[in-house]
Amino acid sequence: MDRAEGGVAVDGYHYRRSLGARESLPAVGVGIVVGLAGFYLARLLIQRTPLVRQRDIPVVGDRGSVVRVPPARVTRS
Repeated sequence: MDRAEGGVAVDGYHYRRSLGARESLPAVGVGIVVGLAGFYLARLLIQRTPLVRQRDIPVVGDRGSVVRVPPARVTRS
Protein backbone atom coordinates (compact mmCIF):
# COMPACT_ATOMS: atom_id res chain seq x y z
CA MET A 1 0.00 0.00 0.00
CA ASP A 2 1.03 3.51 -0.63
CA ARG A 3 1.01 6.09 2.15
CA ALA A 4 -1.19 8.30 0.00
CA GLU A 5 -3.92 5.63 0.19
CA GLY A 6 -3.89 5.65 3.99
CA GLY A 7 -1.73 2.57 4.50
CA VAL A 8 0.90 2.21 7.19
CA ALA A 9 4.45 1.24 6.35
CA VAL A 10 5.81 -1.78 8.19
CA ASP A 11 8.97 -0.98 10.11
CA GLY A 12 10.13 -4.45 10.96
CA TYR A 13 9.68 -8.14 10.38
CA HIS A 14 7.56 -10.07 12.92
CA TYR A 15 8.01 -13.75 13.65
CA ARG A 16 6.79 -16.26 16.20
CA ARG A 17 8.96 -16.71 19.21
CA SER A 18 9.04 -19.71 21.48
CA LEU A 19 7.23 -19.23 24.79
CA GLY A 20 8.50 -20.28 28.14
CA ALA A 21 6.51 -22.25 30.70
CA ARG A 22 5.51 -19.12 32.61
CA GLU A 23 4.17 -17.43 29.47
CA SER A 24 2.20 -20.56 28.43
CA LEU A 25 0.50 -20.93 31.81
CA PRO A 26 -2.58 -18.77 31.00
CA ALA A 27 -3.27 -20.78 27.85
CA VAL A 28 -2.94 -24.05 29.76
CA GLY A 29 -5.32 -22.72 32.44
CA VAL A 30 -7.93 -21.74 29.86
CA GLY A 31 -7.63 -25.17 28.24
CA ILE A 32 -8.21 -26.93 31.56
CA VAL A 33 -11.23 -24.75 32.41
CA VAL A 34 -12.81 -25.31 28.98
CA GLY A 35 -12.20 -29.05 29.27
CA LEU A 36 -13.79 -29.23 32.72
CA ALA A 37 -16.78 -27.19 31.56
CA GLY A 38 -17.28 -29.54 28.60
CA PHE A 39 -17.00 -32.57 30.88
CA TYR A 40 -19.55 -31.08 33.28
CA LEU A 41 -22.05 -30.33 30.50
CA ALA A 42 -21.67 -33.81 28.99
CA ARG A 43 -22.18 -35.35 32.43
CA LEU A 44 -25.37 -33.33 32.94
CA LEU A 45 -26.74 -34.48 29.60
CA ILE A 46 -25.95 -38.12 30.39
CA GLN A 47 -27.51 -37.96 33.87
CA ARG A 48 -30.82 -36.42 32.88
CA THR A 49 -33.95 -38.49 33.32
CA PRO A 50 -35.07 -40.19 30.12
CA LEU A 51 -38.48 -39.35 28.74
CA VAL A 52 -41.27 -41.73 29.80
CA ARG A 53 -43.18 -43.48 27.07
CA GLN A 54 -46.93 -42.91 27.08
CA ARG A 55 -47.71 -46.55 27.88
CA ASP A 56 -45.50 -46.45 30.99
CA ILE A 57 -47.41 -43.59 32.63
CA PRO A 58 -49.70 -44.89 35.41
CA VAL A 59 -53.43 -44.27 34.95
CA VAL A 60 -56.41 -44.41 37.32
CA GLY A 61 -58.50 -47.54 36.78
CA ASP A 62 -62.26 -48.08 37.13
CA ARG A 63 -62.00 -48.72 40.90
CA GLY A 64 -60.00 -45.54 41.54
CA SER A 65 -56.70 -47.36 41.96
CA VAL A 66 -53.53 -46.74 40.01
CA VAL A 67 -53.08 -49.23 37.20
CA ARG A 68 -49.58 -49.77 35.90
CA VAL A 69 -48.60 -51.86 32.96
CA PRO A 70 -45.43 -53.82 33.72
CA PRO A 71 -42.53 -52.86 31.46
CA ALA A 72 -41.55 -55.27 28.74
CA ARG A 73 -38.57 -57.43 29.69
CA VAL A 74 -35.44 -57.05 27.66
CA THR A 75 -33.63 -60.28 26.97
CA ARG A 76 -29.91 -60.23 26.45
CA SER A 77 -28.17 -62.90 24.49
